[in-house]
Amino acid sequence: MRLVIIGAGRIGLAVKKLLKDDFDIKIGDTRVAAETHGISGIDFVDATDLKMLSSYLDYSDVVLSAVNYKFSRDILQLALKKGKHYVDLTE
Repeated sequence: MRLVIIGAGRIGLAVKKLLKDDFDIKIGDTRVAAETHGISGIDFVDATDLKMLSSYLDYSDVVLSAVNYKFSRDILQLALKKGKHYVDLTE
């Protein structure tokens, strides 16, 4: 099963680590977040760019949102429109 995690902060990275053996995982965040933490393997995804976000979600069976709550509604709506399972771990 394919999992897309939006948000590569502490929560997103912890989920990736915990589920790496059970899912084929892609994780996306802003370029600034990835560069700040020196993390490799993070795709650039701008949660304010709905076209980019929509395209990124095509990869998944499950979408997990680990970003700021102000982006959750758009991510949720796109996931539901595409028939994806959705999990929200926002603060």
